[in-house]
Amino acid sequence: MVFFICWIAYKNRPLFYEMIRSPWIIFVSGALISTAFMLLSQYGGRTGWYAQIFALIAIFQILNRLNICAPSKIAIPVTVLLGAAIIFHYSELMIWQKRLGSEARIAISLYRQSPDGIIYMDYTNEPELPWYLLRKTHGVPDEDDTYYRYRMSKHYGHNKPLVILPENCRNVDWQKYTGIMQFGERFISDKPLEPSYTDQIVDIFPRIMTRINGQEYIETVFKIHNNKLYLYSPVDRDPGEK
Repeated sequence: MVFFICWIAYKNRPLFYEMIRSPWIIFVSGALISTAFMLLSQYGGRTGWYAQIFALIAIFQILNRLNICAPSKIAIPVTVLLGAAIIFHYSELMIWQKRLGSEARIAISLYRQSPDGIIYMDYTNEPELPWYLLRKTHGVPDEDDTYYRYRMSKHYGHNKPLVILPENCRNVDWQKYTGIMQFGERFISDKPLEPSYTDQIVDIFPRIMTRINGQEYIETVFKIHNNKLYLYSPVDRDPGEK
């Protein structure tokens, strides 16, 4: 957007002055102010999204005033392809959200019935989802979604921390559990792994992390049969997360 503005200011000054006296300047200001807030907060999120949207609107308004339009032979097939892509995206989004919503309902049902907040379940994690869903779906929150799990404990678990263990460790003898064992992508240890470090997005939700074979893992402490154990799950940082 800044490149386009500099270009028309140099090449077409009358158009530049005409544009800054029009509502176009609102979108330019919105893009620049949103970018400033994004840089100050060091967080993309909504401010980055607003910066992008406002900048795109400003750019296409410039192109429209310059009468730079694609020929109909190109515009029509591009429009059809984009329309098909949008329909495909939202159709798949509905299918996957229904599936993930069913998993979330099962997890909540098991959680409500659990006396200690521990349930056994293999659920679909976000890295397993197709990229074209653009992470718009919501299902069972994973271990690093600390806020979502906190809200679930408040509303469904009477403040019992939610702990989801893999199905393939359902028959483990927890009373005699020692050492470290791997269950799929997760590890369960009878002692905290070192070195560890604190990672937090919000002050009230500190998270203990460690690295296993170069991969970042989050620590979840749980008690089962009076045995204190440590679950380590791969960290899946959401886009825009600090």
